[in-house]
Amino acid sequence: MNPGKLQPLKRSDTRSYHGQTVVRCWFEAFLPAPAKSASMEIERKTVVQIAVSVAVVAVFFVGLIGLSSVYGSEVSYENEPLSGTVDNGELGESVDGAVSFQGDLDGKFTETTGGIEVAVNGSVDEPPTDGRLNSAFTATIDDTIANGTISGTLNGSASNGTFEGTFEGTITASGHDTEVTADGGLALVGLIVVFIILMPIAGYLIERSNE
Repeated sequence: MNPGKLQPLKRSDTRSYHGQTVVRCWFEAFLPAPAKSASMEIERKTVVQIAVSVAVVAVFFVGLIGLSSVYGSEVSYENEPLSGTVDNGELGESVDGAVSFQGDLDGKFTETTGGIEVAVNGSVDEPPTDGRLNSAFTATIDDTIANGTISGTLNGSASNGTFEGTFEGTITASGHDTEVTADGGLALVGLIVVFIILMPIAGYLIERSNE
């Protein structure tokens, strides 16, 4: 055997040749080395972060819903002063001096904060004169957000069965909104404190999951 010349290797040949060592190293250089998938690791961390964050926020919202159902009370109005504008007003034919009326009232409470926007259906006491309407009205709230009545005066322009203007009056209704009682306010403060405590705990769990 010529030591300077590479000899062909047999499958069953276990002897050590210089050529065998060279060929083996050459092939091993092209073999893929086992490695941990970085993309899978990143995806796992992302899933953990999203899951923990969603869980904390879900706890907060479930707590809010529970507070509303336990400590919430329906807001009602009894002759509450109200004024605002009339949109999509429609006037019907005059029957014995009364004219049917319907429209959308967008009003603000004059003695308290807030307001209400509802559709109504009722009548005015007097028909329009010379393109103007200035008359008392009484209407039933024709809307799913509240039940009750609104009465007062309408003032504005009337033409071809339509009305555009303002109104002033009072509202007697219920079901418009829900307010939280004093005990509910204290419970809400406690819920916020719990949420503030849970946030760093969630951050700690996320940090531990990344280790």
